[in-house]
Amino acid sequence: MARTFLPVRSFLLDRKAVASVEFALIMSFFLLVFIGTFEILTLLRTDQKMNIVAATVAQAYVVESPNGYALSASTPQDICYGAVQGLAPYGAGGLTVDVASVTSVTPGSTVSYWEQDFRGNSCTAVTPAVIGSTAACNLVTGNGQGGMLPSSGGAVGDNAIIVKVTLTYPGLVGLWLTTSPTLTQQVMTRWAYASTSAALTVTGVTPQTITCSG
Repeated sequence: MARTFLPVRSFLLDRKAVASVEFALIMSFFLLVFIGTFEILTLLRTDQKMNIVAATVAQAYVVESPNGYALSASTPQDICYGAVQGLAPYGAGGLTVDVASVTSVTPGSTVSYWEQDFRGNSCTAVTPAVIGSTAACNLVTGNGQGGMLPSSGGAVGDNAIIVKVTLTYPGLVGLWLTTSPTLTQQVMTRWAYASTSAALTVTGVTPQTITCSG
């Protein structure tokens, strides 16, 4: 009977390749930690890039249209192309660039509003409705987050530009989650040439006059 259980006992007492098994188990854990750390750092770096892209797009709109002259029809898309390049080396397939302009017509009452939206690497123009007139008004008036167009004491021609940049993160996180995370950066600024006799416009885009009382 003793000889029958000898192979089992020998197997249990055999210490060969124990180090290899332990190494494989430990390395699996450290590999997971390494990949996770790298992915988190990439995610943070991408978000930082998004912040720079949003600020750069806003600055481009601020200075590209001199007083009394509308932006050419191609300029907004060219600015979007610059955003795509600024996002490199990260892919811009899931990128959206939304720009809205709100200019005071009757202070505390009505404004002139227009919006343009672009998608993906090719900066394809889509129907402007992402930010929307209501949200734009709420963001820039005294009761909104921006407070750039006061509900009282303002002047005709006061302007606010809203830039919203969104990216569907293309990293490995989306493989672990049911959906890929979405990174969003929003910037508000003013047109550099705002005056009572001129407003920021884009050739081919018709502004809407809407009620925006703050």
